[in-house]
Amino acid sequence: MSRTERITIITVGTVVGAVLLVLLWSMYMLISDVRNTVSSVDGVVREIAQVQGVQETVLNRLDALPSLGDDVLPSLGSGEETPVDTGSAGSGTIRPGRPSVSARQLWDDFDANQVRARETYREPRIWAISGVVDSVQFENGRGIAVVLDGLVRVRFNPSYEGDDGGWLGEIDKGQSLWLECEVRGPNEDGFVVCVSPLAD
Repeated sequence: MSRTERITIITVGTVVGAVLLVLLWSMYMLISDVRNTVSSVDGVVREIAQVQGVQETVLNRLDALPSLGDDVLPSLGSGEETPVDTGSAGSGTIRPGRPSVSARQLWDDFDANQVRARETYREPRIWAISGVVDSVQFENGRGIAVVLDGLVRVRFNPSYEGDDGGWLGEIDKGQSLWLECEVRGPNEDGFVVCVSPLAD
């Protein structure tokens, strides 16, 4: 074998060895990437499984809660039902078809845009407003007012129930209830004013 042939064989062997090393290194890197990808996917799958577990737990707990239904808005503070006599038939219940809104939402709607809120709450005329009693007080010459959540003032005529205010005298601060009334809009004191149909 001549010297040239030996050099050629050594050169070819070196090149083939280098190519094999590069291929092996590429395969190693590819396998590492696949492992990392699988690990990442596995982590995401585990997180999804945990979220699904939390969702199922929450849904199971929600299913276990008593339904509010359309009959009575429960007392938010005590967990007991607090039907309130508004002097109308079926008092203490929100009849099917009676629109209802929380005092906070009503105030937020007027705070955001009074024109839109007046249009929204104009029809139907009477709404069921829910909230926590902030105060029950006589107004100078204008009857009795029940303030809900410190935001909505519902006015009543005391002559309807006599000088003592009747059932209005049994409402306490902190009690959660709803009252049927006509939405009139904001006043200069920052309250949204509603007038009970019993005030007429």
